[in-house]
Amino acid sequence: IWANYGASEGFDNDDGSSFYYTHHNVFYQSDGFKMDYGGHSSRFYDNLVYADGRKSCYGTGSFLEGQADTFVNNTCIVARGGSANGDDAAPSLGHMYQCSIKGMNPTYNRYYTDTGNGTFACGNQEGLTLQSMQQQGFELGSTVSTIPSTDTILKWARNILKMPSQKVQDIV
Repeated sequence: IWANYGASEGFDNDDGSSFYYTHHNVFYQSDGFKMDYGGHSSRFYDNLVYADGRKSCYGTGSFLEGQADTFVNNTCIVARGGSANGDDAAPSLGHMYQCSIKGMNPTYNRYYTDTGNGTFACGNQEGLTLQSMQQQGFELGSTVSTIPSTDTILKWARNILKMPSQKVQDIV
């Protein structure tokens, strides 16, 4: 799924979109999971997201208790920084509008950046490290590392899409 022409999301779950199960997709130049404006109870899992520039892995709005979303077992690559002013700050990996364990609790995700560092926002707390999120009970089992080789990323994409494990030059 390619978010082209300035789109930010491959799937834009909002305006009441609910109960969507988004899984086993490869997103390119796209934010990952987005849910706001009344959407709820959706699941985003087993996806590969390649989010470059100022894009991130997830962003959620408010939710009603018991109607939270799921973001689990995803691989998200945020390349080329991510700060709005172009400095070398760690890129934003995700933002949860409400910081509550009863809400969306992302777990077992793999995040990759140019530097192996990234930040999260949880409610009004900005710039949180993965360790800070985990101390609050979020992102348990998740990791942040440096971006692997292109061959590795393409292998992941082929695995998710159940494609043959050929190199591009072998096909052309």
